[in-house]
Amino acid sequence: MTGEKISVKEMCERYRKLYGGPICDVLDRLNLPNQWLHKNIKPLRLDMVVAGPAVTAKAICRPRWEGATSPDLMKIVYPGCVLVLDAGKEQLSGHIGGITANSLWAKGCQGVVVDGGIRDSSQHLAIPNWSCFCRYTSPLEQGPRVAILEVEKPIYMSGSLTSVVTVNPGDFVFGDSDGVIIIPREVAYDVLLQAEDIAAREGEGIEKIRKGADAEIIKEKYRIG
Repeated sequence: MTGEKISVKEMCERYRKLYGGPICDVLDRLNLPNQWLHKNIKPLRLDMVVAGPAVTAKAICRPRWEGATSPDLMKIVYPGCVLVLDAGKEQLSGHIGGITANSLWAKGCQGVVVDGGIRDSSQHLAIPNWSCFCRYTSPLEQGPRVAILEVEKPIYMSGSLTSVVTVNPGDFVFGDSDGVIIIPREVAYDVLLQAEDIAAREGEGIEKIRKGADAEIIKEKYRIG
């Protein structure tokens, strides 16, 4: 990552203190405006925040994949990572269930982003420090319907401002109540620094506004809004 001089752990911790607005503002400035995943990919609980490097996986409908062996997700996840899953055209099943989620968590994965559904939502919610972003919840088992085709290769998740957002292994994933943003790994550190600056100025400005300062004056002074 360009200019990176901190550990992945520190990067995750610092991103988790941010929120989506400043991150998107910086990406706009860098001419990377189309990094927001589809607006329907939302956290299972609004206070969930995820930030970490992507481990990617792509699924296909099982009838086209009978007899083949699917890659083992448990062999590719690592501490601090976020599993990003393109569930393909199958949009009825719960693609990550409770057993899988707990197994991923035990391997150090901090959360999942699914362009599809999850099931056993109460089990997801019971996992400590776990974040789950998806389109919907479902009681259906994905096993007879979907199989993982490949892992740790570029995938194409549905986008909000463009039809797809490319996610490469190691790209930085940020998600909060406003949705999920994919930050190309080569600019992730620079985006962090600039977003932290914006968030700090917004925080100071908002504090002044709450105390009665004129909002227009504060917006100009702190270069916010």
